Amino acid sequence: MSNKVTTKYLEDMQLERMKKHGRDLEYAAVFGQKRTTTDASSRNVTATEGAMQTALRGWTGDISGALNATNIEKEFSRPFAYGSSTKIGLCGRNARASIRALFETRINVENLETVNLKLSYIDMNGGRLFLIDHPFMDTDSGYAGHILIVDPSQFQAVYPSGKNMDGSKLTGKTKFVMNTAESTFALEKGDWVTYLGFENKNSNAHGVFRIV
Repeated sequence: MSNKVTTKYLEDMQLERMKKHGRDLEYAAVFGQKRTTTDASSRNVTATEGAMQTALRGWTGDISGALNATNIEKEFSRPFAYGSSTKIGLCGRNARASIRALFETRINVENLETVNLKLSYIDMNGGRLFLIDHPFMDTDSGYAGHILIVDPSQFQAVYPSGKNMDGSKLTGKTKFVMNTAESTFALEKGDWVTYLGFENKNSNAHGVFRIV
């Protein structure tokens, strides 16, 4: 095999691994990352931390039994009293379609040849909520009918600094780390590694709402 073919193969493989690494980071941001800790009785338990869990410490609501425009504005506007006036609504697979259905009957289509029913944002309480379908919030996740409202000015990624316990410099930038213990001349192993955490400045600027 020529060195050109080998180089192209490695580049493609690295690109594919980087995409997967990015998906893993986003999944951890939305749903959290499981970790093992101990309870009051020193028993091992599994805890999860992440954006979804952080927002649950802010505003929550369930309007699935009474979904209408009034209740949507009443519930969704609560996080807008804190933080930025621009927020992002991460929608489950069934969430945005249900909201759009509330307003379809209000559109006069008699004199229009085409109608764009894509609901991109909602203006409310002096702010704007951008609605984005999130592929991870599907039926299997249990959040297909939920909307996670996030304030990007209040929930941010934080990268560590300083040194590791072995004295090496700690950096949160994504980098490739060779696994020398398991690598051989014929088979090299390594991982893409990113060290980061999430800072929630004000949990009241976020919220999770069930609408379906």
